[in-house]
Amino acid sequence: MKAFTLIELIIYMAIVAVILTFAFGYAWNIIYGGVKTASYREVQQNGRLAMEKITKAIRDGQDPNSVFTVTSNVLYESGTALTSDQVEITNLVFTVFGGGYKTEMTVEYNNLGNRPEYEASVDLETTTLPRQ
Repeated sequence: MKAFTLIELIIYMAIVAVILTFAFGYAWNIIYGGVKTASYREVQQNGRLAMEKITKAIRDGQDPNSVFTVTSNVLYESGTALTSDQVEITNLVFTVFGGGYKTEMTVEYNNLGNRPEYEASVDLETTTLPRQ
């Protein structure tokens, strides 16, 4: 019966350790990417919904400055929250021009732990004219 020498055993253990290290790193990158994607998707969905509501209100002839407010980084339309608690509205500006409005908004993921995998934000901008 043939046995392993100590050197062979150390070499095999080193090879297995290297393979496990690469496998763990690869798995961590997949998990990290999934979290990053989910954060970005949440920011995009909330931003898109908010811009659609703002655009509709302007097209219907409403003054967005009197309809939309941001309190504690949550966007409200006439007292009803439009954004989830997972995102923050860090910038909302309505600029009047020629009978219409230019809307600028920044939506960021609510990253309470300041972890890099949860960092996501989107800057949105649109120009809307009321219907005649």
